[in-house]
Amino acid sequence: MLSIGSLGLALLSRLASLGVRSLRADPIRQGRTSNLILLNTFYSAKTGNEQSMGRFLNHDEDKQKIHIFGQNRRKWKKIERGVVEWVSLKIPEWNESQPEWWDARRKGLIPEWAVLAA
Repeated sequence: MLSIGSLGLALLSRLASLGVRSLRADPIRQGRTSNLILLNTFYSAKTGNEQSMGRFLNHDEDKQKIHIFGQNRRKWKKIERGVVEWVSLKIPEWNESQPEWWDARRKGLIPEWAVLAA
């Protein structure tokens, strides 16, 4: 289920008050309505930081959680200690069990500072 934040609802309300009945581009007025098509892609009012941290905190699978290292470190600075603790516990487990997703590409995602901090 998609959720629209209060900003999205306010924007949709304002568009309705202006008489906009559809967010589809009108070929005749393409220049005026082309940006309105993007409103269909708006689904959350989360910040980039909240989105990055949420991907780590809300996933149960290590395969998904490890991708936090592909995100800008500043986006998940608040949970860095927990991420480093998690990876320090998991690396020995992954090296021993060798899950199919634990390949060179994913090993390369983990920066040296995270391994050394563990």
